[in-house]
Amino acid sequence: MIPKIAADISIPEPVFGLISVIALLFGGLFIFLAFSRIRQKKPARAGGYTLLSLLSVSGAALVLLTALNINSYQRLSYETVIAELHFSRLGPQRYLADLRITGIDKHRQFELRGDEWQLDARVIKWQTPIALVGFNSLYRLERLQGRYRDIALEREAPRSVFALNN
Repeated sequence: MIPKIAADISIPEPVFGLISVIALLFGGLFIFLAFSRIRQKKPARAGGYTLLSLLSVSGAALVLLTALNINSYQRLSYETVIAELHFSRLGPQRYLADLRITGIDKHRQFELRGDEWQLDARVIKWQTPIALVGFNSLYRLERLQGRYRDIALEREAPRSVFALNN
């Protein structure tokens, strides 16, 4: 069994930008070569360079969009506490939830209806090769909602759902 390296390795955002700039430069180079081949009356090579330029620009866009998406997540190192919820009963099936997110100094309060609660999150868990290098899992809290145990109440009673990713 290969042990995990206990290091916090992450790809800095400038690397994504650099990769995108390099891909865009190659795209520009391929477009220049395509136009020069058109002037030399070599349409087959011009088409090849045009295809390469489209692939380069598409790759740059893909890297930038991936970087923007990953940037919206927070790091989840091993089993750490990411949020604390404290509840106060306001009435029958009504609770005041106090949410404190780890790493953020503010807390938010929500009025939840129902008997239970649910905190939804999206998690990116890297597969073995990347995890062995030391990349941590990432998470983004999505929403907090109240739930009813009784299915009929769940369908008919007022619901309480709050977005947390804004």
